[in-house]
Amino acid sequence: MGAVRKLATKDFHPGERVPEAGIYAVVHKVQHRGTPELVLLPNSKFPRCRICEDQVSFRLLRTVRHLSDDEDFRGET
Repeated sequence: MGAVRKLATKDFHPGERVPEAGIYAVVHKVQHRGTPELVLLPNSKFPRCRICEDQVSFRLLRTVRHLSDDEDFRGET
């Protein structure tokens, strides 16, 4: 069973590919939403904010695994 892990801090920006499935903190340049946390899936792109546009960044808080990656649940989804 793979462990959930924390990664070194690195900021990602809109248009870049999401490197790993995980929970990311979202930091808006214009603080209109605080710092929400979102689950993002690998190989998708980090999105633009409809208010901040490209002035938003994402920081991986912790990786997560999809249910289909767990051997006890394969074939159940």
